[in-house]
Amino acid sequence: MLKEKKSKEIFKIILIFVLVFTLIPITVFALVYFSNNNFRESTNEFLRDRPGVVGEYFSKYPTESEKAEKETYLANYYLSINEESSADKLYIIKKSDEGLFNNVIKRMNQKSSTKTKDIIKLVRNIELRKDLLHTIYEEIKSEHEIALNEELKNLEELELNLAIEEVELMVEEGRDGKELGKIFTNMKESRAIDILYYMNPNAKNKIISHIETNRRKKFNLFLLQKEKREYELEQCSKVYEVMDTEKAFTEIGNSEKFKIDELSSIYMGLSIKKASDILINSDDEFANQLITGIEKLEELTDQDESRAVKIIEAISFKKQYDKKISELVTLYEKMESTDIVEIVEKMMVNKNSVTIFEIDDNPIYSISDSSIIMDVLKNMKKQKVSQVLSIMDTNKAAEITRQFAVQ
Repeated sequence: MLKEKKSKEIFKIILIFVLVFTLIPITVFALVYFSNNNFRESTNEFLRDRPGVVGEYFSKYPTESEKAEKETYLANYYLSINEESSADKLYIIKKSDEGLFNNVIKRMNQKSSTKTKDIIKLVRNIELRKDLLHTIYEEIKSEHEIALNEELKNLEELELNLAIEEVELMVEEGRDGKELGKIFTNMKESRAIDILYYMNPNAKNKIISHIETNRRKKFNLFLLQKEKREYELEQCSKVYEVMDTEKAFTEIGNSEKFKIDELSSIYMGLSIKKASDILINSDDEFANQLITGIEKLEELTDQDESRAVKIIEAISFKKQYDKKISELVTLYEKMESTDIVEIVEKMMVNKNSVTIFEIDDNPIYSISDSSIIMDVLKNMKKQKVSQVLSIMDTNKAAEITRQFAVQ
């Protein structure tokens, strides 16, 4: 028994020596081998030359120079093909061996940083496409952006009054304020201001509150400027209303001083008679442009009755009247002065209206015998009028002279 016990103790001692002098060195070797690239490379080169299974096994591991050579070859290859193909192939490498991917990218970067950057972006896009949630999200987002751009384009191309109706309908139907704000943020400034200015206040405020901050401040400033300009044009209307018609014609009977849209606002503030008296002397092209401008402004401001139509009616009546006066002038100038005096004296005493042109029960033009003969005399040749006045009763001639002076 004692001998057997002693044998076991010797065995334990031998086992400890084996563990200390074999396992520990092996463990240390393994740690150094896998943590130190230079040591591992040197070991592999040494073992690669050993005969038998060991040499055969380690010959499978390439040296660092061999790895570098192959990585450089791959880098050159991926840079030589088109970017989409390169990205597809590199994506496969990255999924299998990210370390190799990083090494190849590093070497590609050394050759061409610009193309490598573009390829990396494509690889990233491939990775994102593989993410179904991200793909669906991006597709929906893209479709949504396209739809908003289409709406924006539509609002910019529509007639202004139709664009306003469209936007007001969007607000009424509960369209998301952020979407509307985005549309107006990207809209042409002049178009956006025109739409917002003529919209109903509630819809306008909802949209403005969702417009990007800097652009919102700019829009508010433009809206204030437009409001101020409209007030100035209203004041102009009051001035031109009492101004001599011929002088007013030189300033607002053409588009030299004011633009058509500004003139439309001015004429909206004039009486029908004043507007027609000025426009009757304008050329047809200008008059048509102005009437169209007034009609558009009426639509934008929701006028119940068309001022443009009333102005056209008044102009038509005045043109017919002026044509008849012109015909009378031609006739009277062929008559003897004594005959004209007799007619003038009879017509001058009748100041009762024989014809009244009314709009909305308001007299625009009131025509009497007295006014007719005065218009005839004003348009006759001065020499002929002088002959008539010279043989008239002095008091009646003086009255006609006074009327010439005040008209």
